[in-house]
Amino acid sequence: MDVVGPGQPNQAQRDKTEICIYFMNGHCEHQDRCFKAHDKMPYRWQIKQGGQWTPMAENEKIEKDYCDPDETYSSSSPQVHFDTMKCQSNEVRRLSTVSSVLEPDFVHTTHWLWYWEEGCGKWHQYAVSRDPNMSGITCKELEENYLKKDKEVVEFTARSHTYSINFQDMIQTNLIFGTKRLVRRRPRFVSAAEVQTTNECPINFTSVPDYWNKTQISESGYKRVSLLPSTEEYKGIQELFFQTMTGYDLIQIERIQNKALWEAFRLQKIHMKNNNGRKPVLEKKLFHGTDPQFVDTICATNFDWRVCGVHGTSFGQGSYFARDASYSHFFTGYHEPRFMFVSRVLVGEFTKGSSEYRRPPSKDGRGMNLFDSCVNDVENPSIFVVFEKHQIYPEYVLQYKVKSFVDTELYNTFARATKRLKT
Repeated sequence: MDVVGPGQPNQAQRDKTEICIYFMNGHCEHQDRCFKAHDKMPYRWQIKQGGQWTPMAENEKIEKDYCDPDETYSSSSPQVHFDTMKCQSNEVRRLSTVSSVLEPDFVHTTHWLWYWEEGCGKWHQYAVSRDPNMSGITCKELEENYLKKDKEVVEFTARSHTYSINFQDMIQTNLIFGTKRLVRRRPRFVSAAEVQTTNECPINFTSVPDYWNKTQISESGYKRVSLLPSTEEYKGIQELFFQTMTGYDLIQIERIQNKALWEAFRLQKIHMKNNNGRKPVLEKKLFHGTDPQFVDTICATNFDWRVCGVHGTSFGQGSYFARDASYSHFFTGYHEPRFMFVSRVLVGEFTKGSSEYRRPPSKDGRGMNLFDSCVNDVENPSIFVVFEKHQIYPEYVLQYKVKSFVDTELYNTFARATKRLKT
């Protein structure tokens, strides 16, 4: 079997079973210390020879065959048997990037598709999205259940029939008639040319939220998109604000669409998740009041406590965020309209803060494994201090003012009093 020559990825020094998506995008901060494989492709076929895993020469050709559910063997020479993962008598394996289901906002993840075999040998893909007229299960739902690894069997209903899929045996069973079908999990094919094109097009580097206005996305800089009061997005932020801010009127809520800051935020979330054993990262929507002069700077470059004003340092020298808008209100200055941000903040694992902290303290006292943020009260936190700006995405900027004297409540009170005087 031919293998790739010098300069290609070498797995001999440390066995690595997942390809690093940071490296693929040119910025893995761990470099040689990374526990994941560094490769220019999101997949790498390897053969075990002499006790060592070695890259196979026809990587893309093997991958293309593997992505076709009709194929059991590769067209390379010698062949790879995909069911047994053998090449002649040698073991074969496929390294790949993390599943797109686990990291949906990142480019170069592996998009897995699921198929079942009809009696005639024809393979059918499970649905990409749910059909409202019939029950069933989608590729995404199958992938999510498969990755949970807490159960071997998943059941679903389609066209009045109930089925089960055994992930261990990769068999689909009709629970009424007992009919069994083979199931295959294969990735969507991505060519080397497609990978290169993606890398050369920054506009496609990362996914943006579905609710963003796609006509208002700038490759550089940011856009402030005014929300309509009738939208659920507006109402959600409005409700959050008025939980502690009675006596004020919202003038405007704008969504900040900054692609570079969003990209950095999503990368940071993945980084924190990987550093914490792939456990979900705690994310909160928090308030930050500021002076009008700092609004554009925050929208463009994110929060920097050294530039955007200091909210005290009682719990650390970082950017301060509050659970309650009423707390952040005291840092908005004295002129109307007042400005307040609602930000996504990756608070992660936190601890009680202290005024001398310039970064979160260590979890184990050895200075390496740090907490993600600091708080005023671990049991009931209402103030969060973040030291790394990529843990923050300034998502909305709110403009508001004190209610005018003649508002509904005051008017009704005045009307009742006047009526009593007249009677």
